[in-house]
Amino acid sequence: MQLGMIHQQELQRSRAQKKQAGKAFSMAIAFSALMLSILLAYSFIDADVYKNICHALADALAYIISGVSNLSFEHVKNSALAMMGTEVFAVCFNIFTYLFSLIFPFAILSKAAGIRPRQAFHVNSDCPNKFWLYIPFGLGAGYTVNLIVRLIFGGLLDRFIETDTQLPQTVAGIILYFIMIAFLPAIFEEWAFRGVLLRALLPYGQTFALVVSSVIFGLMHVNPPQAAFATCFGIVAGFIYIKTGSIWYGALIHLLNNAYTVFTAYTLQFKGSENPLVIVESTFVFGAIACFIVGLILFIRSGFFKISIMHSVAPPDKPKLSIKQYFSLSLANVFTALFVIIYVVVLIVRYFPEYL
Repeated sequence: MQLGMIHQQELQRSRAQKKQAGKAFSMAIAFSALMLSILLAYSFIDADVYKNICHALADALAYIISGVSNLSFEHVKNSALAMMGTEVFAVCFNIFTYLFSLIFPFAILSKAAGIRPRQAFHVNSDCPNKFWLYIPFGLGAGYTVNLIVRLIFGGLLDRFIETDTQLPQTVAGIILYFIMIAFLPAIFEEWAFRGVLLRALLPYGQTFALVVSSVIFGLMHVNPPQAAFATCFGIVAGFIYIKTGSIWYGALIHLLNNAYTVFTAYTLQFKGSENPLVIVESTFVFGAIACFIVGLILFIRSGFFKISIMHSVAPPDKPKLSIKQYFSLSLANVFTALFVIIYVVVLIVRYFPEYL
């Protein structure tokens, strides 16, 4: 009789735990789907749409300024359109759209999950042991996976190589481009995917939270080769967050990786194997891969991967589920299906427009 009651209580507790975890996962994947929806909307902003947006903004600005000053409507509009035709404004427009697609959905998720900004941006002054290994290890892990993916799929990935990207050439444009590609993602993507998404799921299992947040982080990049790299990088950055309770160590690695991406983008403008910068680039990649292998051996031998969750991030009394329950609540979820559908649509719109 008593054993039966205990069994019934355990069964009810297990169901309650799964319900709590399912609710947290649904929120996480729903707001991630919202982020992808915004990215899908941005995919339809071509040159004509961008021109129409600029004209609409110029009209609104001219209407306001001409109404409160002696300047004519046409004069203000023409001046505004001239400003909006610069590459500096184009980069600023891209910065705004990028920040909106990231901050809007994850700010709502942060509020819904009860994560305050000071928690997400918490600074841990206690530098972890052997932190210097995190940097080459994190970068090398991503480049290793990227190399493996390219070796397996080869020419199938050529479609996803973006060669028509117009890089800014003015000093102001280059500085803003660096801020957009390197500085802002290092802060806001680590805040969104580690400080909010990973943190929201951590109470329901560290491996579950790490895998889900990393896969979503990878797919957010849409481009499959980049997605493979970003997923692996997300696992490393998430692991560091779990070990330290701070996004800033991962943000530093993120900044260095994206800064290298900007460096590579401008390097590729100079064609030819005789370019010494190309040699530096190749040396960096293979050096990072070598550091990943060495770091992996050192971490395994020292027992470094025995994760100890920061109690400030995930209280120890929260529920844990079985692998079967994790698969059930994540795969049999309407928001998971919605996320996958939106991702496929974004992929088709960006890289397979001939099928539309």
